[in-house]
Amino acid sequence: MRSLWRYATRMLFRPPWAKSCELAGHRSSVDHAIRAATYLVKEELAFSAGDWFTTFRSNKDLRCRRLKDHLPRHFGGVVYVSRTLYPSLSPLPSLTTRSFDAAEHPDGIENSIVLINNNDLTDPAEGRAYVDVFLRSPTSVFVGWDFDNHHWIGRSAELAAWTDVYVPAHAANLFLLSRFNTSVTKPVACGVMQWTREFLTAQQSTILHTMRSEYPLGQHVEYADFQRRNQIVKALSRHYPHVRLTTQLYQSQSPLSRLAQWSGHACHWIVPVLGDCPIRLFDALATGGIPIAPRSLIEVSEVREVAEHVVFYDEIDIDYPHEVVFEANRRFRARGVAGILERHRTAVARHHVDARIQQILGGVAAGYLMQADGQTIRRSPPVVRV
Repeated sequence: MRSLWRYATRMLFRPPWAKSCELAGHRSSVDHAIRAATYLVKEELAFSAGDWFTTFRSNKDLRCRRLKDHLPRHFGGVVYVSRTLYPSLSPLPSLTTRSFDAAEHPDGIENSIVLINNNDLTDPAEGRAYVDVFLRSPTSVFVGWDFDNHHWIGRSAELAAWTDVYVPAHAANLFLLSRFNTSVTKPVACGVMQWTREFLTAQQSTILHTMRSEYPLGQHVEYADFQRRNQIVKALSRHYPHVRLTTQLYQSQSPLSRLAQWSGHACHWIVPVLGDCPIRLFDALATGGIPIAPRSLIEVSEVREVAEHVVFYDEIDIDYPHEVVFEANRRFRARGVAGILERHRTAVARHHVDARIQQILGGVAAGYLMQADGQTIRRSPPVVRV
């Protein structure tokens, strides 16, 4: 009976592209777009060839070489974490973590690791204060984790310029950003951060036993700069009332209220700003649901790890979303409570911001805290100005 229903659904919502595929009609538009793209790339290459880049990068390389020589002998075991990330972070093994505020360190920081996020630099005054701390701290390694390198190019370039290690969250604009920083790592996707690991574990009963709607959840903040995203959400809202544009008021809700909202749906429709890997994909898994995500994300390593729990959609599915939602609900029902628990545990263990930060710090330790002869680090007593 279920297979018959699925067949009827497919036929009922069969899209018009079944009639014909008029790709030939787009030929002139594609040619125009190719010329425009070629022009933009040439402009980027010309910009990045500026002589000052060479001098700037040489001075940064000199700073990093000195750090790699100094820090293995003097690292004090303290990691300063940006105030954007710190509230979501659990204690790190064998390290002391402190919240970082540039205003509290006018003379700089010694013999430590500082992890900064691009969202901590939105205020110009805070950005200037941070750069001052960076320049006054030649014995500490500064790491920038950029959540928005796919579109916020000015802030991304600033973060890349004034850090020793630049960690993008997305595989976008990396050539241009590498001109500001020679230590650009592979992308590390954002992780669950609206709830701590401890909170999610303590609220496991809520996640497992809340009654769930089969209508997808997908409340997305409206941004004027991303018209295509807004159009997609509006198109989906005609079919599903809980997929809609909303305001920033969501952030003012309590963690428990937000958790109950997410746990009340079997599936979650996700519309990225551009080609990014959104945090909400992992939020959906952490609360036991099935994410519905663009197929373009399947090659993101962190998404590929959980692909068995994700239903992917194409451009065509935006106007005819019912079969995709049907499949997400079918997959949710098939695994039942056991599937909820598996998705929850996988996200909490491997895709929380804790796990991402540990991954980043592991790379920093390999690059900056190992002796030249490969021996493990030797620590001196902490020398940190607070």
